[in-house]
Amino acid sequence: MRFILAMLFLAVVPGFSGNQPGGPLPLFFFPNTGQADSSVQYIVQTSDLSARFRRGEAIFQVHQHQTAVRFVGANPAVSIAGLELLAGKVNFFLGTAAWKTDVPSYAKVVYRGLYPGIDMTYGGTGRRVKSEFLVAAGTDPGQIRLNYS
Repeated sequence: MRFILAMLFLAVVPGFSGNQPGGPLPLFFFPNTGQADSSVQYIVQTSDLSARFRRGEAIFQVHQHQTAVRFVGANPAVSIAGLELLAGKVNFFLGTAAWKTDVPSYAKVVYRGLYPGIDMTYGGTGRRVKSEFLVAAGTDPGQIRLNYS
């Protein structure tokens, strides 16, 4: 009987159901504060997708399938930052007594100066992530080279 009550509770509490007003939680990116390898700078996590953003690549995992997008010839010192700060904060429990609280969340991440005159953003809607290149006037977009593995 306890199990049935718990399931009922989750179904009727706003925010736990996929059918709540306004739909499911929006996609959000958050900085790595110890949840992943130290080379990972930002993370996005949905029920279907996990993505890790590093200086030289972005790694996407959907269920059991993983794809890495490597930025061939890119600036090795590219800076990755959150864009469009969201109101929601993220909290993590890491190990026996290590809490990370009030971690900011963002609507997008940007790779600034990925190639000379070219920035790249990852953002999305719903649970879909998309990338966009921001190419400055007079910049050669032919610099952009991606390797998928």
